[in-house]
Amino acid sequence: MSNIMNESKELEQKELEGFAGGGSLFRKEHSECDHEGKYRTGAQREDSRFIFFSQHQFEYFCPKCGKKFWLDENA
Repeated sequence: MSNIMNESKELEQKELEGFAGGGSLFRKEHSECDHEGKYRTGAQREDSRFIFFSQHQFEYFCPKCGKKFWLDENA
């Protein structure tokens, strides 16, 4: 009979974040890039934080990596 407790599998970061709540409450959910030349797309939103708070965000696009992401900013 095999003992399941002795078997292990390496998990990737995405799998770890989804397990039991994973990341931190303060961690941003977007993947920012460090490239020069990223710009606002014109979209904006209020991102809920905790129960009574929210943060204004603007959507950005990076032409070098082709990603869209949200950044916190004051309106």
